[in-house]
This record gives sequence, C-alpha cells and structure tokens, in this order.
Amino acid sequence: MPPIFFFVKFFNKRKYADDFVRGRIFANRLSTFKQIEASDESGRRDSHEGTTAWLQPGGISTITFNGREISADSLAGPTQIQLNRLN
Repeated sequence: MPPIFFFVKFFNKRKYADDFVRGRIFANRLSTFKQIEASDESGRRDSHEGTTAWLQPGGISTITFNGREISADSLAGPTQIQLNRLN
C-alpha cells in the first residue's frame, strides 16, 4: 500500500479542528450531510454520496419500484439508487 503524504480536512470552527488534532473524532450520519449539501454553496456538495448502484439503460430491461415496472426504454439516462437505511 502506498503511503499517504497529505490529508486535507476542512472545519467550520477552530474548536472542531483542535478536537480532531487531539484525536476526538465526531461523525454525523449520512442524512445530516445530505441535508447540509442540499443548500451548500461552498463547492463541497456531493449529490452522489451514499449511492449504492447505478442502473444503466443498456444493462437492464426493466426496473420495478413498489410493484410498478418501468422499462429501460423509458429511461433518459442512468438511474441512481440510494438506500434509506444508509441515512
């Protein structure tokens, strides 16, 4: 495994940075970040975070959501799958 030479982490408050350096690590749930990112203008938004699968129209024939079948022909592009349990 190659060595890691740099690690960049951004903090909103100095206290959070100090805690991190002291080894106090706090982690929010994925749902927290999705809510923040929905209105984030800082450029750190990742709308694909938590994606478990990308269904490509050419690789499937139908998708079934809650008992309703959708043909791949009716898809305009790839379909992103995110599971609620990961939030």
